[in-house]
Order: sequence, then structure tokens, then C-alpha cells
Amino acid sequence: MGKKSPVVEGGKEVGKVLAKGAAVVVVPVVVEAAKKIINLLVSVEAEKVTIPSLYDKDFTLDIEQATEILNSLGLKAVPVKLRLSEADPKYRNCEDNQVVGSHPKHKRNFKKGEVVCVKYITTEVIAESKRIFEERERERVEEKERKIIADMERNEKRKQEIAIAAKNVK
Repeated sequence: MGKKSPVVEGGKEVGKVLAKGAAVVVVPVVVEAAKKIINLLVSVEAEKVTIPSLYDKDFTLDIEQATEILNSLGLKAVPVKLRLSEADPKYRNCEDNQVVGSHPKHKRNFKKGEVVCVKYITTEVIAESKRIFEERERERVEEKERKIIADMERNEKRKQEIAIAAKNVK
């Protein structure tokens, strides 16, 4: 048998030529699509902003200041009052209308125009937080006093037992 022609060998040579031709046609289309996707991602990324820290124990912002900052970044601030049921001793030293939280949290990238909920505290919650703190402190002091009294009673009982034992030895 003689040498087979490329077509006779199962079309391998013809397939290679067709594949090369298809690659020449497909590659520019794929490259162009990739460019469009990259440009879209870059433009979406350019529309994102990082949410700044709106609350910190070292410096405080009130709700108006936080709203101004978020609005200047192109975000929509939604003020949310801390509920009375959320009172906690950690809020006892806060000021009225002080920002105490946000959702989403700071340092997160967010699209411009999106909503950021800003939690702030009112005088009622601060007063309740102080009351809870004082109550816990009072309970802690009372518990300490109970322990001291119990220790004193135990020591007194031991003294009496020692005195009785000493009498019985004589």
C-alpha cells in the first residue's frame, strides 16, 4: 500500500486546517469579549466605595455627621435608633445621638447608591444602660459583702470550735 492522503487518514490533516482557521476567527472574538468584561468589572469597581469607620471609642460621631460622611461618598444613610431592649452597660458613657454601629460594617466595599444602616443611641437608652450598670455593680458589691460575712462567720465558728477543743484538752 502506498502513502495515504490526508483526507483518507480519517481527515486528521483537514481537521487541523479547519481548527487553525476556526482559531483565527474565534480568538479575536474571545479577546474582544474579555476586554468588555474587564472594562465592565473596572467600571463596577470604580463605582464602589469603602465604608469608613463611623464609630470608635476614641472619637465619636453623631448621627448627623455620619449621615453627611456617607452621603458625601455616594451612599444612602438610614438612621436606626438603638432600641431600649438593646441597652447595655457598654453604652453608659455614650452621648445622645452617638453612632454605635453600622450595617454593613466599616472597611467593606459597597456600591455607590447602596443603603448603609447607621445605629445610634438616644438618651433613654443611655439612661437605661447606666441603670443596668449601676444595678450590676450594686449586685457585685453585695455579693462581695455576702462572701466577707460568710468568711467572718466561718472564722468565728472555727474560733469557737478551737476554744471548745482547748477546754476539753485541759
